[in-house]
Amino acid sequence: MWYRVRRRGRGGCGEEECLVVVRSFEKSLSIFLNTHDRQTSIIIIIIITIIIIIITIIITIIIITIIITIIIIIITIPIIIIIIITIIITITTIIIITIIIIIIIIIIITRQQCSVMFSRFPARFPAGPEEPRFLMLLRAQLKLKLSGEASERGPQQGSSSVTESALGGVFSRSGGEVSHRWRVFGQ
Repeated sequence: MWYRVRRRGRGGCGEEECLVVVRSFEKSLSIFLNTHDRQTSIIIIIIITIIIIIITIIITIIIITIIITIIIIIITIPIIIIIIITIIITITTIIIITIIIIIIIIIIITRQQCSVMFSRFPARFPAGPEEPRFLMLLRAQLKLKLSGEASERGPQQGSSSVTESALGGVFSRSGGEVSHRWRVFGQ
């Protein structure tokens, strides 16, 4: 099938040249269609054009999506790093403050317990089962260390135990006297 195309304006092709172009294009379409029908060729051209437009749109969307994703990743990575660093610093600060508070509370409680324990001691402790355990151990150690000096000097008046006698001997030898605080070891 031949098509006559007239030249319009400058830059167009001659009539014979345009006929050759149309005929060659139609032959190329006839490979797919095996026909020389003009309407079928137009339909195929429209379908091919639509397919090309769709493919172009899809490729454009994919490229834009990739670019946006890369931009978001580039922008987001520093933000994520800053957020992680902030969280780590906050958690570390909270842990350090908690540990300091716990240590302070333990120190305060320990001091209060010690002060309460020592404030409850009377000036003269009773001997026997009512005596505090650490005083019983201290009494035993003093008896072992000072029993020799106690036997040398002998018990003094007002002393009612070997421990106080031993302390009295030590103090009397240096010219001193048994003070009231040392009498906590006697009965």
